[in-house]
Amino acid sequence: MESGKHVIVRLGQELFGIPVLAVETILNDQKVTRVPRAPKLLLGVFELRGRTLSAIDLRTRLEQPPFEGDAKHVVVDTPVGSVSIRVDKVEGIWEFDDVEPSESLLSCHDQFLSGIGKRGGVLVTILDPQHLLSDQLKKKLAAQAA
Repeated sequence: MESGKHVIVRLGQELFGIPVLAVETILNDQKVTRVPRAPKLLLGVFELRGRTLSAIDLRTRLEQPPFEGDAKHVVVDTPVGSVSIRVDKVEGIWEFDDVEPSESLLSCHDQFLSGIGKRGGVLVTILDPQHLLSDQLKKKLAAQAA
């Protein structure tokens, strides 16, 4: 499993890691324009340096209650281009020497969970940005970009 540096994000009390090589930038909370009839996961879109980015809510993807307050956006590379992931907080960058693959621990979950990293007794669920979007949302975003 891929070890190395990960951007650590927080949702409530839970920590998640995103491989640093997949992260384009980290932004303060953004004013998002809603898209009519969009899937619940899609918060909407916003402009970043002349590009229109789709913003998804990681809490919704992970079936957690909504977050009230200022959040952060982590812009990641996905198969359909750059997408912003809204998270509660960014904790920093951590390095893991070893990440236990999800097949052994999380076999009943979606492919977007790629493993578990451990640092000083703290467990971090590692996300795979290549599989973070649902197939339905990937199709809609690809059609939107075309």
